[in-house]
Amino acid sequence: MTTQRQQYRTALATAEILLPMLNPAPNSISITCRRWAPEQVEIEAYAHMDVEAVARWHVAVGGELVSEPHAADHVRWTVRAELGGIPLELWTLVDAPPEVEPLPMRELHTDAAQAVLGEWIDAHGDPGDWTEDIRLAYAAQIADLRAGATDGAA
Repeated sequence: MTTQRQQYRTALATAEILLPMLNPAPNSISITCRRWAPEQVEIEAYAHMDVEAVARWHVAVGGELVSEPHAADHVRWTVRAELGGIPLELWTLVDAPPEVEPLPMRELHTDAAQAVLGEWIDAHGDPGDWTEDIRLAYAAQIADLRAGATDGAA
């Protein structure tokens, strides 16, 4: 008997043990033994858009549970494990969650704010000595500047 045939037989026996362990049952299960590597065989099981099934399979067979982007708009959840010396790949493909759009960023006008601070220091002295009214007026002008107002007068 060839190595490839023996590997198929071992994988079929392993699949018989595996199938009752997979609850819910997979939508498909396949055994692959490539011609260029007849000593290697793999069992693959697929659940259609069902992350919960893959998570339950992970509990049943152990191994590693990973998620990774697949194409632009999907995520592939995969359990990689071994049963009876046969590598397993149990997986599903689901829609990727919608991307959260970043909040718009305002330019802080740092150079302009520094110039305004210089003007206020020239007009009112050391900021540590400013009265509460002067501090509030300065803060209001900086807020206006950052909001897009262009008036830089103190």
